[in-house]
Amino acid sequence: MQGVSPSLFRLLKQATVALVLGLSATTAPAEDVSGSEVTVESAAAETSILEDLEQRLANQERELETLRQDRVRATYRKGFLFEAVDQDSLPFALQVNGRMQGRYTGFSGSGTGQVSRNHFEIERGRLEFRGQMYDPKLRYFMNLDADTDDNHDVKFHDFWVNYDFDKSFRLYFGKQKVASGEIWLQASTNMRFADRDVATTFFKADRTVGLRADGVWGAQDEHYYQFLVGNGNRSTDLTAGNVDDIFLFSLIHWTDLFGPLGPGLARGPGPEDRTVAGVRQPE
Repeated sequence: MQGVSPSLFRLLKQATVALVLGLSATTAPAEDVSGSEVTVESAAAETSILEDLEQRLANQERELETLRQDRVRATYRKGFLFEAVDQDSLPFALQVNGRMQGRYTGFSGSGTGQVSRNHFEIERGRLEFRGQMYDPKLRYFMNLDADTDDNHDVKFHDFWVNYDFDKSFRLYFGKQKVASGEIWLQASTNMRFADRDVATTFFKADRTVGLRADGVWGAQDEHYYQFLVGNGNRSTDLTAGNVDDIFLFSLIHWTDLFGPLGPGLARGPGPEDRTVAGVRQPE
């Protein structure tokens, strides 16, 4: 249906009208010897048929034009990408990415009370979905995480929707990180190794379900802030019955005094992450 041009439909329309006229001329009552003409009723019936056919063709052309505007194309652009061809009439995009980070752990626990370890493991096996819907500023992100050092489970690591009012104010709701340091907020995609530093690993918060606002400002977007209200500091996988009635409040701010440090590092989880049709990289 997508390959049929409007000019071809106009040609088909003209051919259909000519065919109907030909059939009408063939089936029209013959004139008598005195030269009497076709009755008024017959002419009216033929006009009604032509008008009905023209209306049907016009409706089909409108339906095809709607299909052309609303159709979705699939391609690969820094991930598997499904997006509407006409982003103005249908601002929809879905990008799918996958990645895996492996790790080798080995040490001897002899004389320390620790269990000796010597094995390989998958630290991060991620399947990520991100995109926009209804409005270019209304976005979503979902991150499925699987690893072999956590009972080989697959779980919703992050899952939120957000609306970007502008770069200085973005509002999120869903499951996300609790701010407790810049390195913790950086995406593991941008890390040099599979593990964060020991201090971050020991002192970091976890994820929680809640409402968050963040943004950047400055000549080079060197100022970043994040404010979050959530269920708790370490409530990432707790059920409602295991969460108390005291909210967690978290606020963080940093400034890059000497300019941007590089992609994914300078301004936290914000607009510096690469975009594809308005689709942001994960945190």
